[in-house]
Amino acid sequence: DGLTGALVVAPPLGAVFRHVWKTKAIRHIIAGASLSSFVGYGGVAWTASYLIRNHGMTTGEAGSIIGIYVGVAGGLGVYAGGVLADRLGRHDQRWSLWLIAVSGLVSAPFYVGFLLTDTKELALALWIIPVFVSVFYVGSTGALVQGLTPLGMRSVVPAVNLLIINVIGLGLGPMTVGALSDLFQPSLGVESLRYALLVVSNAWLWGGLHFYLASRTLRQDLARA
Repeated sequence: DGLTGALVVAPPLGAVFRHVWKTKAIRHIIAGASLSSFVGYGGVAWTASYLIRNHGMTTGEAGSIIGIYVGVAGGLGVYAGGVLADRLGRHDQRWSLWLIAVSGLVSAPFYVGFLLTDTKELALALWIIPVFVSVFYVGSTGALVQGLTPLGMRSVVPAVNLLIINVIGLGLGPMTVGALSDLFQPSLGVESLRYALLVVSNAWLWGGLHFYLASRTLRQDLARA
């Protein structure tokens, strides 16, 4: 400890996982964030191919669109999600989680429209909403996990959180979309990727359910922490 000179011993990894598992709010937050990143990473990895195959874009056009959308709309979404969570959380901390759950429900029709419309301009107009909203979870979930964790574990539990999110999101998201597209290809042809993305997007609503479930025990778990 740099302030007191006391030796701080890192908790055993088993104790960290037990804390994560026994704290319902943390457990559901990690599940919700993992499912959200599963959809997000899977979508980002394959959206360029979708725009090229289904909307006739060139590689350069698709890359530019994705860069602008993810960089600008996604970046603003992270900031807006954090600001809204802070403001709503002043009245009731559960609003941080309700915001994420509700935003997923609101943006789902826009993402479905993006995937099902054959009009390029309409697809791009619809897509900006889910890109903006889909990252609302990033700031508030990280802060809540910290608040739900005892001081001695606050460097390890967020690391476990990121590990699980990246294994499920970055590791499985793109792979699952690709596998489903291959599975659908014999019957759907060029449309296979469209429907693979559509199937995977259902995990977003599943994640929203976990954020709601986390809100049910959030106040009690924060008090215990």
